[in-house]
Order: sequence, then C-alpha cells, then structure tokens
Amino acid sequence: MLKDLEDNHEHLNINGYGISMTTLEDVFMQTGKNDSVIIVDNKTDTIDLVGPAKRTEYQWRAMFLKKIYNVKHNWHIFIIQLLIPLILTIISIHIPKMEDDDDLPPLRINLDGYGTTITLLEQEVDNNIAKSYVEMFEAFDGNKRLDLVTGMSMTAKIIELQKQDLLRVNTRYMVAATISNNVSVGWFNNEALHTVPLALNLIYNAMVRALHGPDYSIEVTNAPLPFDVNVKLEQMDLTGNLGFSWLQTSPLLCLRQWYLYHRCSPDNILACASYLGLPSVCDYICCFNNLLLIYQEDGFATDKELGRVFLLFLVYGFGSLPLMYLISLTYDDAATGMSRLVMFHVFTGNALFITAYVLDSRYLWR
Repeated sequence: MLKDLEDNHEHLNINGYGISMTTLEDVFMQTGKNDSVIIVDNKTDTIDLVGPAKRTEYQWRAMFLKKIYNVKHNWHIFIIQLLIPLILTIISIHIPKMEDDDDLPPLRINLDGYGTTITLLEQEVDNNIAKSYVEMFEAFDGNKRLDLVTGMSMTAKIIELQKQDLLRVNTRYMVAATISNNVSVGWFNNEALHTVPLALNLIYNAMVRALHGPDYSIEVTNAPLPFDVNVKLEQMDLTGNLGFSWLQTSPLLCLRQWYLYHRCSPDNILACASYLGLPSVCDYICCFNNLLLIYQEDGFATDKELGRVFLLFLVYGFGSLPLMYLISLTYDDAATGMSRLVMFHVFTGNALFITAYVLDSRYLWR
C-alpha cells in the first residue's frame, strides 16, 4: 500500500504522508476532551407528562389510522364485505316482484303430462263403454299404449308385472280400468303422480262418448287453493333463516380476516390494549340499513321498523364480533383461519338447521 502511494502520489495529488502508532483506546480518550460539559436538569416536575386520557386518544387514533390504511390496501375485501349483503338483499326484494303469483299453477289431468305410458284394460263384456275406452287411445300418439288383460284378473296381472320389473310399473303404468255391464273400476298408480283423478277421468270420458258420441269430453283440472298466511309465513321462516345463515357464514369472515392477518404481523404492539375497542366501532360503521329505507318495503319503511332491524344487527354484532376477535387468537394464517371457520360455521349452523328442519314432525307428516 505504501509503495502504491509512493508511485501514484502525483496522480492522487498527495504531497506527503506519515505514519504514527496510535491505539484505539487513545482515540477514544482524545475524543471529546476539549468539549464543554452541559449540565441538564432531570427533575421530573419540569416534564409535561401525558395523562391516561391523552394516551388512550393517541392509541385509538393510531389504531383507527391503521384500520384505514388496511382497508385501502385490501379494498377488494372491503368491497366484497359490503356488496354481498347488499346484492343478496336486492335479489330477495326483486324476486318476489318478478313472480306473477306465488301460488301453485293449475294442472290439467290427462295422459299428455306423463310421457310414455301403458294402460291396462280388463274387458269382461263387449259393451259401448269398453269400445269408447279403446277408441280414446286410438286418438293418442304412439307413446300412449293400451294393453288388454285376458286370461287373468287385473290384480294378478299387476303383480306379475311388478315381479318382472317394479321400476317400470311405477313409472310407466299410470292407470288401468276394469269394465263390466254394471260396474266400472278405475285402477291407479299409488305413487304421488295425481293418478286418482286421471283414472276416474278416463272412465268418465268413456261413458260420455258411449252415451253422447265422440264430440263430448270431460276435462279435469287440479287448481290448488292459494296458500294461506300460515303456510306463507312458514315458507318465509324457512327461506329467511336459511338465507341469513348462509349470508352470515362468509361475509362476516371478511371482517375476521383482518384480525387474523393482524395477529400474524410483527408490528402489533399497539394493538394489544385496544384490540376489541376501536375495531368494533369500525365494524359497526359498516352495518347500515339505508338500502331497506330506499326500497320502502312493507315492514321495512318507517323509522321504528328500521330501528328494530338495526337493533337486530346491533345485537347480532355484539354476539358475533367479540367471538371473531377471540377466534382470531387461535390462528396464525389468515387464509387458513378463514377457510376453517367457514366450514365450522356451515356444519354448526346450516347443517344443523337443515337437519332440524327435516326431522321436524310437522313437515314429515304434512
């Protein structure tokens, strides 16, 4: 190094240099030797202390800013958290308005609504009613077949067919008829296919055609009575509870994801003291019912009615938000915690609700 300095001193603009033996201890001893000493008064009575109220204010302000910055950074989660309840509310309001009638439509009872069918006819005597019965099936297309039962009774024929193929009998053999001089018997499939009025209607039409000619016929229509108020309330109770349970399964977890992520972050010293306070205020701000006020639906229009809805949300929030904060302490990864909590809510909420509904005797024996 010294030889390089000697060779390049002109290039480096160095006129001269020297070397002295000085230890690091000597350097420290000489540093600050000539500085003047300033005496500082450390009495505590001259220091302006920050009181508990001011510290709490700073703490809440810092957490509030942290929440705002987190929302800006994860704005897509915040938008989903707000839009999902709004979209589901809009759909639930508009679907009833799009439907013309909530009651069941009338159902015409004839063979056209059953697809491919096979009808059995046991003809004990050759009379006009039996001939008219056969003529009716001649007017049908090829997928409405009529088979005559000979050499055995109708009961024996049905039992024989069921032994051969029970599923085919249940899906193809809708009705049958036994016609004699004095008695006409209609046989029907015992499945829930409205075959009782169909069996009677075919016999009545055969009688009308035999008495008045082929230009006359009888039409049977099953027009259900409108649902009464109790049935509609039960339907609303089922759909409302099931819908709210699915609604609250996932969107609230968007709120919870922030706390799961917050625990994974190393800079959470300030959050320890105000972990339940300010986040609750921020989350309650997101719960609003202005959309219901805009639509002015019956039961959700006046201030008192909307006040009850807001009170319901408030009570639900008091029960659910603290649970979120406590559950967030058990996970270290936000995505894992959110997915597991969704499954936990489905099995403990929706699954149990559906099971209780299915096992309810009121619906089993209705």
